[in-house]
Amino acid sequence: MERYPINLNEYEELAKKILPHNIWDYIEAGRGDEITLKRNTEIFNEVFLRPNKMVDISNIKMETTILGDKTSFPLMIAPAGGHTFCDEEGELSTIRAAKKENIIAGVGTNSSYTIEEISKETDKSLWFQIYHLSREIDEMLVKRAENNGYKVIVLTVDGPVPGMDHLRPKERDIRNAFINPPNTERVNLIGEVAGLGYKKGDPEVQLGGYHPVEQLIWEDIDWFRSITKLPIVIKGLQSAHDAKKAVEYGVDGIVVSNHGARGVDTLMPSLESLPEVLDAVNGKCEVYLDGGIRRGADILKALAFGAKGVMIGRPFYWGLAVDGENGVRDVINILKQELEQAMKYCGITDVENIDPNLLSYNFS
Repeated sequence: MERYPINLNEYEELAKKILPHNIWDYIEAGRGDEITLKRNTEIFNEVFLRPNKMVDISNIKMETTILGDKTSFPLMIAPAGGHTFCDEEGELSTIRAAKKENIIAGVGTNSSYTIEEISKETDKSLWFQIYHLSREIDEMLVKRAENNGYKVIVLTVDGPVPGMDHLRPKERDIRNAFINPPNTERVNLIGEVAGLGYKKGDPEVQLGGYHPVEQLIWEDIDWFRSITKLPIVIKGLQSAHDAKKAVEYGVDGIVVSNHGARGVDTLMPSLESLPEVLDAVNGKCEVYLDGGIRRGADILKALAFGAKGVMIGRPFYWGLAVDGENGVRDVINILKQELEQAMKYCGITDVENIDPNLLSYNFS
């Protein structure tokens, strides 16, 4: 490779050339006409910065804490499956990159390497994400995560329709007659450690082959509290009503997310949902943004609204596709450098003290 891409848009373009068309579409696709998919990123262009001048910017502080864990800057890897679509070592490459750049990484229920294998790759903070499959399976996964040093349990609620992809797959996947590659089994459900009786090759452990049998409801948070001492974060809230309920049930954090526009089209873009969630929470738990981050200035805007941190999803897949672990590290560093540049230009010296008056926008 003559050079790495110089921004995330170039990473996207190069990854598209590298990956098979059906894999590319699986990763990139949103639902329906993909209106929300486009708006997740476009809306950042409707928020403008009001910089402060003549500020001493010789000492910039980007380090922060997220749920008490130190991180080099407020970026996290979103929990997601299918890393091996892009790189043979999949989550292992991603986690190594996150460790070396000292950021928090999420690990998905549908990871292609086990909870245990992934935890051995890092001594940094890992968050484990749960799809509500059944209480038996949920408890088994939570206990394994807790026993292997994971720091947070993330309950995904932005994909609430059981068997959604079998009911109506994403349209790009229908056109491509997409079938999951053989290296994408739900390995966390296989073997003696899982205790479920499933073996490699069983249909129940194929990605997309086992569907949630229970819908998560608010009272389930109490049950999760009863089985773990780890902090609980809810991923997928977008309204003041739900944010207030989450606070009532004592969650430790909320990820404002529409699941990368993969659930249903014309949901509000994540950034537009962020202000009302923050207002409803009123500082009673941490709030993070997932969806549409493509530039360091996007991170700055989310932080100025009041988010404690942001997550990236598709961009780390692009990094994996281009150059595995090193590609993910480069994606992280591009965003970090762009964030630092934006902070300096706007006269901001600390990510923990960003004035919301920095922003100019028309949506509310």
